[in-house]
Amino acid sequence: MIVYRHENNHGKQWAYKLGWILFGWVYDIRYDRCRWFLRLWTLILCTAGLTFGDELLRPSADATSSATSYGCSGTNVAFTSFPNAHDAAGLSTSSSGSVSGGGCRKFTNGECVVPGANQFSARLFNTWPSSGNTWASLTLNINSLSSGGFLSQDSACLAYSLNSGMTWTSIRCAQGGWIQVTNTVSIPVAQDLTKLQVGICVQGTGFPIGGGSSGSDSIQVWDIWTLGTNNVPPTPPAGSGTSRPTDPVIISRWWQQLLESV
Repeated sequence: MIVYRHENNHGKQWAYKLGWILFGWVYDIRYDRCRWFLRLWTLILCTAGLTFGDELLRPSADATSSATSYGCSGTNVAFTSFPNAHDAAGLSTSSSGSVSGGGCRKFTNGECVVPGANQFSARLFNTWPSSGNTWASLTLNINSLSSGGFLSQDSACLAYSLNSGMTWTSIRCAQGGWIQVTNTVSIPVAQDLTKLQVGICVQGTGFPIGGGSSGSDSIQVWDIWTLGTNNVPPTPPAGSGTSRPTDPVIISRWWQQLLESV
């Protein structure tokens, strides 16, 4: 469809504007050039941004933990740092850690008579940035793998807290481990992300009575993030640094200026 623009012919202006809105086609006789492609894609991209606006956020800190609230127990052993579990590289990088159960505490005639203690290591992830946005849906996501242990009390667990660690909810806890997978949990859209925390832990079984060997378990984490989708734009708090390029007021003014320009 080609709509011609004629100077001083106001009766044709409605057709020109309708053609631009529906098809992006404008052939301007005065400048002898086709401008439909740029305008059409501008419209598509802005409309898509307004409809499908997402926000992905990650915790900025992780620290070793002695908490048993994540699902593991025993004698606590410090866990190594997990910097790649929440970096900007997403699923391209990962961090991992493992723990083994304690050794036999007493042997008699070559047999263990005082078993080793179960041991566990845990890591806490927190310090999400605050968001000035309101979402139609909000999820917490953890991409991880556990190799699993071979004794009954070897295990790995994932858990989260919405109230700065006062209470915890289990995401998964398994003795046999799991393949690499993303566990997704829906959380309240009005959640204060500064109070969101994630805990991971692994537990190794102590050396058993009689003989054998201590158990162990490990966990590998690629990424931890929240995803807010289909935004309902509010006015960002002053100084928050949150920008809303898809704010309806901005789009409305932009749209009006474009129509007036043609």
